[in-house]
Amino acid sequence: MSRYNPTLLTPPKEEEVIYPYRRVWYSITFEVGILILIAVSFFIIFDVLTISLPEIFNRVIIILLALAPTLLWLVFSLYREYRVQEPRPQLALVFIISILAANAVGVPLLDNFLHVDDWLALEDTLDRIIGYTVTVGIVQEGIKYTILRYIIWPQHLRTRLDSVAYAVATAIGYATVLNLHFIAEGATSPSIVVYRVLFNVAIHITASVIMSYGLAELHFSPRNLFLLPTTLALAALSTGVAIPIRAGIVNAGFSLGFGVQNQLFGLLFSIGLIIVPMIAMILLYENAENRQREAFNVAQQE
Repeated sequence: MSRYNPTLLTPPKEEEVIYPYRRVWYSITFEVGILILIAVSFFIIFDVLTISLPEIFNRVIIILLALAPTLLWLVFSLYREYRVQEPRPQLALVFIISILAANAVGVPLLDNFLHVDDWLALEDTLDRIIGYTVTVGIVQEGIKYTILRYIIWPQHLRTRLDSVAYAVATAIGYATVLNLHFIAEGATSPSIVVYRVLFNVAIHITASVIMSYGLAELHFSPRNLFLLPTTLALAALSTGVAIPIRAGIVNAGFSLGFGVQNQLFGLLFSIGLIIVPMIAMILLYENAENRQREAFNVAQQE
């Protein structure tokens, strides 16, 4: 009589396919989500409950807040990058050069040479949008585009999301420099600092991801040569629109009745500034990848 062996009836398990790259959107979600959570917590603690801390603690917290985007990026992006099968090369180099370029070129050019805030402060909303677009927007996105163009494009673009990963590295590097300059100017309130930190991260990630789409499409689907300059213009415009609108919201005459004034509105604007465009860009990237897969399948069938 034959012996019953249940293992013979069990179908062999399919070998799990391991995705070889770091999942960029997950990293961004964790980093931005934690930063938003910190900002909301500080709003409740310092603005709603009006809890005050000794000055020495405030100074330490302010420094940590300014460095928070970098610390989160190091943990959820760079550290995880080197734990996958095929890490993206030059990611740390792009981040470091972005810091150096922002501090050596971007900030001095805008603050010490163009003096943007001095001559745009009293203009109407439309003129401020145009002014910030052609100055802050073009300078910042031009610097980040130049870094990506000469360090990673096209040799380090294996998938479309590689462009996102490198663009976000430039965004975090540039935003960190702005954060440090902001606290160096004498910011003493942790809540004010965290609002500015979140806004800087939101505006730079949004603009950089928009720009990254043009870089990716130029490499993987180079049919429309006008797409890259269009995305660069949109990235600069997103900066030009965001700066005066947030300033108008924060400085407007609204009040919630318990001394908070407009900090909540500014906080909500920064959150929306990063979430809404990010969802749109995720859909655009997925659509581009679906079109590429369909074209490949059609080519295989022919």
